[in-house]
Amino acid sequence: MKVGIVLFIVSFGFSALNAQTDLGSSLGKGDVAGISSHLGDKVELCIGEKEELLPKTDAVNRLRDFYATHVAKGFKAMHSGNSKTNESNYTIGELLTDKGSFRVYIYFTQVGGKRVVAELRIEH
Repeated sequence: MKVGIVLFIVSFGFSALNAQTDLGSSLGKGDVAGISSHLGDKVELCIGEKEELLPKTDAVNRLRDFYATHVAKGFKAMHSGNSKTNESNYTIGELLTDKGSFRVYIYFTQVGGKRVVAELRIEH
């Protein structure tokens, strides 16, 4: 039983790390389709001063608008962590664009056995 729990935690940790890495790569390329694959059905999205709880499709449209006016030049993860229960985790990083750098905060949560983005903040 203990071995099963340990294996679950280790595999869960790797899947969370892969999700964070894939999402960071998509953010750094301005790949909205890649970002979209990580979003939950509802996403708290904050771009600049505008903060909204949106359905996934609307969040994707807002991200498309952002990247249409801010050409991505890279993303660098600076810090990440897990909740004590490993049910959620976060990443803080820097998005580099042609209009300067942005602080990015990504909050992942577990939904139906899959790690999804529940909150995404892109702040100048």
